[in-house]
Amino acid sequence: HPDLVYPACRDGKEGFESAVQFFPAGYDPERGRLRPELSGKLSILDCLLAVVKSTTTDKVVLVSNYTQTLDMFERLCALRNYGFVRLDGSMSIKKRAKIVDQFNDPNGQ
Repeated sequence: HPDLVYPACRDGKEGFESAVQFFPAGYDPERGRLRPELSGKLSILDCLLAVVKSTTTDKVVLVSNYTQTLDMFERLCALRNYGFVRLDGSMSIKKRAKIVDQFNDPNGQ
């Protein structure tokens, strides 16, 4: 998603020196809402989550090795008002167990 590379483009980091010109005018992911339509993969995920949410009571697990990707998943869920819990390596084992129990709760969202 463009939000992931925008800071490097804005700051003219090596390899991104002239890339900022390809972003829409006024593009600023730090001030605006997430725009899933700017990424094919995030657009597909957005559609899949909408279908699951509207047709089932299933819960979904999204997995990534990258915290930036988890941040983006979290922003998408917040944008669409989907309930979510986040589990990452920075949590203690006790906190992780609590989050798993919360996710597995059949009355939870």
